[in-house]
Amino acid sequence: DFDLAQFFAESIGISLEDYVFLNWYRFDELDRMRARDLAEFFSDVWYPSADDLDVMDRQCRWIISIDHHGGLRVLQLAPGTDDDDVNAGGRSTDGDV
Repeated sequence: DFDLAQFFAESIGISLEDYVFLNWYRFDELDRMRARDLAEFFSDVWYPSADDLDVMDRQCRWIISIDHHGGLRVLQLAPGTDDDDVNAGGRSTDGDV
């Protein structure tokens, strides 16, 4: 089983007390919630075969994209980048929820 809290801690390295932002469509409206709450209530937030969801931190240093098939992609900006350096290189990983 996929454990979002474990994924946050091991792959992204964020605190569960941090806020994350949820994008459902075109970044026109974002929802904000604690990472802990998203991990705990993930099955109530994301619905397979219906939702595409992007999860990101406030600085957009990483973005987790979960597609409606359960595919998971992570984009992380290179360590040491600041908020003004949006063209910095990053790394991407793929997986499944």
